[in-house]
Amino acid sequence: MIKDTKIFEDVTWKINNDPRVDSKNIIVGVKDAVVTLTGHVKRFYEKGYVEDDVKSVAGVLGIAEELEVDFLGYKPPSDAEIAQEILKALGWDLMFSENKHNFQVVVEEGIVTLTGQVDYYFQKNRAYSNVRYLKGVKGVLNKITIKPSVNASKVKEKIEDGFVKSARLDADNIAVEVDGSIVTLRGKVHSWFEHEEAKKIAYLIPGVTVVRNLIRL
Repeated sequence: MIKDTKIFEDVTWKINNDPRVDSKNIIVGVKDAVVTLTGHVKRFYEKGYVEDDVKSVAGVLGIAEELEVDFLGYKPPSDAEIAQEILKALGWDLMFSENKHNFQVVVEEGIVTLTGQVDYYFQKNRAYSNVRYLKGVKGVLNKITIKPSVNASKVKEKIEDGFVKSARLDADNIAVEVDGSIVTLRGKVHSWFEHEEAKKIAYLIPGVTVVRNLIRL
């Protein structure tokens, strides 16, 4: 197992050398290969970049992300203005141009709550991405739901086929279980990247609402 000191050095280097992140107010801690991030960033979306940096470091087994958004003197727009910008952003996205996608937006002190229903998990993530970059957003609660699939066996077959076609995964070491719209993944992989890749593939299948990723490293 890679030592915590090595993980700390690699994580710190990654964050400090990421041009997308203002890292001077980020504090990194490592214990038993679990990375804890505290402090604050200027923009909500920076938190995602920091998490990506940490996940890319060899030896990391988990992340406790406790970063806060601090505008550091900048006056953010009002909640009403944020909500208006969110609805515009979603309305302009061609993925949601059809009337079947109806979203509701609530903003309270910069914290956004999204509700509605879509066909695919990646559409849920797309709506989140449209919101996270907007000025004044301090956090996003994505409560958009996925329309469930009625055929669990087809879901299982499509996920397993996706694993086989992925050059990044050893499909023979991953087992797939489907219970309604909930998918459970078990097995063992060589890296955090493979662990996350398996989850991403499962979420690409229509009707999948939850992926319980129990794959071990």
